[in-house]
Amino acid sequence: MSSFDVNAIIEKAESKDKDLRHMALYDLSNELQKENLKLDETSQRQLADIVLRLLDDKSSEVQGVAVKCLPPLVNKMSKVQIENSITSLSSNILKGEDEKRDIAAIALKTVISEIPIENALSPIKKCVNPLLQGLASDNPEIKLVALDVLSDLLGRFGTMVVEEHEKLQTAFVEELKSSRVSVRKRAIACLAALSVNTNDKLFDTLLTGIVNGIDSLIKTMKKQKDNKKVEELSTYIQSCSAISKTAGHRFGKYLSRIIPLFMDAAEIIAGSLDEEDEEMMDTNTEVNDEVREYITQAFEAFVTRCPDEVTKYIDYVIIICKEYLEYDPNYSYDDSEDEAEASDAMVDEGEEDEGGLGDDLDEGGLSEDDDVTWKVRRSAAKCLGSLIRSRPELLAAFYTELCSDEDISLIRRFKEREEPVKLDIFNVFIDLLHQSYSTKTSPSGEVTYKQHDEVAFVETTKDAIMKRIKKQLKEKSEKTKIGVFQILKALTITLQGGLSKYIKDLVPPICAALNEKGEQSSLKLETLSFLKTFIQFHKPEEFKPHLETLMKSVFTCVNDKYYKIITQALRVCGELVLVIKTCVNESNFANLVKQLQSNVFDKLKIQDIDQGVKESAITTTGLIVSHLSDKLPNLNDTLTVLKERLQNEITRLTAVRTFTVIAQHNVDISHVLVETVNLLSDFLRKDNRALRQAALAALSQFSVSYKSKIDTKLFTVVINEAAEVMNEKKSDLHLAHLAFKLVKQIVDANPDTLSLVQKAVLPKILDLLASPTLQGNCLDSLLVVLALLVPSVGFDNILKQVLSIPKESKQVFTNIGKAVAAICSAGSQKDKTATIEKFAKDLKSKDDSARMLALFTLGEIGRTIDLSSHGTVSQDIEACFEEEGSEELKNAASYALGNVSVGNLAKFLPQIIKGIRESPKKKYLLIHSLKEVITQSEASKLKPFISEITPLLFDNSQEEEEGVRNVVSECLGKLAINDYDNVVSQLKEKLSLSDATRSTVIGAIKYAVTDEPSPIDSKLTEDLPVFLSQLNKNQPVSVRRAVVLLLNSVAHNKPEIVGDALEKVLPSLYAECVFDPNLVRVIHLGPFTHKIDDGLDLRKSAFECMDTILDNYRSRIDPNKFIAQLPAGLDDENDDIKMLTHLIVQKCCAQFPRSLLTSADQLVVPFTNTLKKKLKDNALAQEKERHEELLRSSLKAVHAIRSIPGIEDSAQFTDMFNKQIVANQKLKQTYDEIAEAHDEFEF
Repeated sequence: MSSFDVNAIIEKAESKDKDLRHMALYDLSNELQKENLKLDETSQRQLADIVLRLLDDKSSEVQGVAVKCLPPLVNKMSKVQIENSITSLSSNILKGEDEKRDIAAIALKTVISEIPIENALSPIKKCVNPLLQGLASDNPEIKLVALDVLSDLLGRFGTMVVEEHEKLQTAFVEELKSSRVSVRKRAIACLAALSVNTNDKLFDTLLTGIVNGIDSLIKTMKKQKDNKKVEELSTYIQSCSAISKTAGHRFGKYLSRIIPLFMDAAEIIAGSLDEEDEEMMDTNTEVNDEVREYITQAFEAFVTRCPDEVTKYIDYVIIICKEYLEYDPNYSYDDSEDEAEASDAMVDEGEEDEGGLGDDLDEGGLSEDDDVTWKVRRSAAKCLGSLIRSRPELLAAFYTELCSDEDISLIRRFKEREEPVKLDIFNVFIDLLHQSYSTKTSPSGEVTYKQHDEVAFVETTKDAIMKRIKKQLKEKSEKTKIGVFQILKALTITLQGGLSKYIKDLVPPICAALNEKGEQSSLKLETLSFLKTFIQFHKPEEFKPHLETLMKSVFTCVNDKYYKIITQALRVCGELVLVIKTCVNESNFANLVKQLQSNVFDKLKIQDIDQGVKESAITTTGLIVSHLSDKLPNLNDTLTVLKERLQNEITRLTAVRTFTVIAQHNVDISHVLVETVNLLSDFLRKDNRALRQAALAALSQFSVSYKSKIDTKLFTVVINEAAEVMNEKKSDLHLAHLAFKLVKQIVDANPDTLSLVQKAVLPKILDLLASPTLQGNCLDSLLVVLALLVPSVGFDNILKQVLSIPKESKQVFTNIGKAVAAICSAGSQKDKTATIEKFAKDLKSKDDSARMLALFTLGEIGRTIDLSSHGTVSQDIEACFEEEGSEELKNAASYALGNVSVGNLAKFLPQIIKGIRESPKKKYLLIHSLKEVITQSEASKLKPFISEITPLLFDNSQEEEEGVRNVVSECLGKLAINDYDNVVSQLKEKLSLSDATRSTVIGAIKYAVTDEPSPIDSKLTEDLPVFLSQLNKNQPVSVRRAVVLLLNSVAHNKPEIVGDALEKVLPSLYAECVFDPNLVRVIHLGPFTHKIDDGLDLRKSAFECMDTILDNYRSRIDPNKFIAQLPAGLDDENDDIKMLTHLIVQKCCAQFPRSLLTSADQLVVPFTNTLKKKLKDNALAQEKERHEELLRSSLKAVHAIRSIPGIEDSAQFTDMFNKQIVANQKLKQTYDEIAEAHDEFEF
């Protein structure tokens, strides 16, 4: 901005015309928003003077714009100018009229919130003294303003005014005695903000004073009732609540004194109502109710902020919350229904709960306007909700107390008369239901639900729940109905259906909600969401009697004006498809299909409509075509429109998936088949990976469902495009795998396409075989196609091409060996024999490359073909074990010998066993061969040899070389799968032997756990605790790590078999997450010393196990205890552990946000240490790259935490963020990139 521009603004700002002054500030605000704007000191001072002066303008509109100018102006000002502005505003707070003081306070708070961290120290210090003077003023309005500003100042910059902490705390405590409620409340807010950063001595002084104050008051109140004393007690309770919210990590140790005092206070208050004189009733009752409210608010804060310390008081918290949840002394409910519950008497559904102000209250009683008891009930509900969400491990106890055969107090409170309280009670019940199941999302996006044992409580109280829900559905309030439908949805998911007998009762209120006139969008959306879930979790035929009624109401929503309602209604139509299908033999079936198709098709045809509506219309149309095509009057028109949606970039992905579903149901799409196949083939060229993957899936289904209708010419197009997906340079092995599967299906459908595959696909196969990254599913599907090509290409020709591939890595040798074996599987006996003899001859070659290829090839061939008749193959393979050979060659020989032995166990396995016993130098390699035998052999063929193999393995279970013990573990684990009782009984016996043997034995159980269902699963559940119990500090590191690896394997592959052992082993696992200096060895190398951390691998394994447990046992872990281990990982010296912990933090933010919020302050120091870490000037490029990766990982975790609602209340975390990230331009830029990428993903 030029000086001329500044002068122009100054001139307008000094005008007598308020419109010009307004315009000046408006223009200034726009200019200040420009990032490239730089102001010199003179311009800063002039503009600051103008803005501050216009804060006192006569026009409120001008004042408002002046306040809006402050944030961008502060960010353009120097430290000196900020200091001047703060000084001016602070002095304005101490003098002048109330209105001017208020605007000055708003301005000062705005400046405080916007000061850049690097410019804040001096201005903030200058601000404190005037505010302290304000606290000392006799004018209560000045005090209020000063407290308001100080609360903001301490929340952001509390660490910058440490020298003033004692003065501030003393002043705030004094204001707790103020006669004005507003002053006391703001003083409490200031104490809460201050307590985060005060030293331990000051904090202890504050809490000790509060505790002693409560204690003194209670002793006095026990002797004499005093309304003023109750108010003082109320203030202290609020103080405890506020301080625990901001400084819970420091507050917890005082709970053992505070909670018993609160219990006494609740008891005194409970007994006061009966003893009150009628004259005192009005005032005392309200004050007492405030104490009740504040007690439960404090308990909620303790539950979330001091989770460990509050644990032993949880039973009492539940009791007091239950009592207060029903606390409504001024209202008389009709409890006849509750009294009749035991006899299962049904209450007339036409009746409403009757009640009113208690008749026994005299005129001196409370009026409805004066009644604040609803606040007590609401705070109790909120406390219960926090308790349920934060302590999933106590779910059974919560059900027992709130929703069980013994006690249905929670659902009984559905009759609550105050709607805000009722909705909170609904939410408590929903929280209870949500904790009763867990969800898991598959890679394809399919969500599955797993019920927990506590669902049994819901089953036993289901009738009582539904009785009250039906009654609530008769309420007129929209919000109440929304809450009820939310409960019903959660209930349906929790029970996995289970509400069949209530369908007839629920359909009328569902339809009534969907047919509501006027702006009832929230109710309709919630009802549709429930209805979709309701149908989805029940059998379609159960809705058959109500189909027409439901269709009419849903179609009303399909034709609504609001796009979100239309979208949701179309999704419900998709669920109705299967219901309509059950009416196939009914006379009105054709008409039902016509109605459904007409309503959905109308939306499908519209181009200018919301994206969500388009996608829902496409998906639902696909379901209609898939299940009801026989009765569709205009199938071809529908298919044409769907094909057109394939041509639209916005809708094509949804349309591709829809055509896949249609093809799965073998619907005749001849009308659009050729064009659709061409479009799908074209999509294989697109950059959009999701689109290519969906197109490959669709084409694969088409090649199965429409193989007789797709000619060779059309298949040619598909093959050519699929071949491009196999491009090695694109390195997307999963898509290449899908492309190979597609080609295989095309060849199966039309063998005439083999020549086309040879031309287009074979070159891609050869390129991929040369790639060291080829492995897994892609390699397997490639080999299948390669075998298919043998007849058309010719055995010798294709073998020659494969063998000519450059072999630049071990993986390439392995893959070529597999490829040769695949070719042989499709060759004649003559071809196989010739190939085997060729490679058997190469075993004696002096060229290591030739021998390496021969070993891998013969190993692959020998697994399925008996090579015992081919000379001295096994001896020649074993000859490669000799010392002069390379390690890679020896390992290849070990692999080959094991696989060749699989082809003839009786011939070759005894030789391996003998070699292990008699040849110590070859033992390691031969045990690897034995591992291949055990892994690759059929169980029935291996079983006769187990009795001989097992003792041999146990003899080698205590080898000094860890590599040998690991292979022995794998062998024993695989044998246990085949002969569980025999092997595992011996494993348990060996747990009393040496450390090496114990670690080997425990490792064996790890290999016995597979991700596939197995007959031994139930036995593993019984035996696992024996092995997991070895995780304790008395065991050596090797044994503890073996147990951690076992637990991780179980949690990952088969989480359901761990049984009750998880809860017992978790404390020991947590203990392994902490760095142990006793495990560090110091090695002296001349003048240098080198430290070796023998506990590093164990800690790393422990955190990997923590990550797996978080994924698979979310409902079975105590979030607070789990999260308590994270600081150790975040501050570990090892960067791998740090980054793994960063990932765990992100998951915890999503799964346990409240618990992580409670512990956020504990993470500040570890994050600070990582973000402040500097590399040496001479750091290598690799070290720099690694450091950048660590910082980015840390920033992702910080962003996840900052995404949790309420994190802004953590002054320490906010301060760390501002100092370490915001103040660092490079880190701030990286953080912003992470935040932007996350927001785009969420969108």
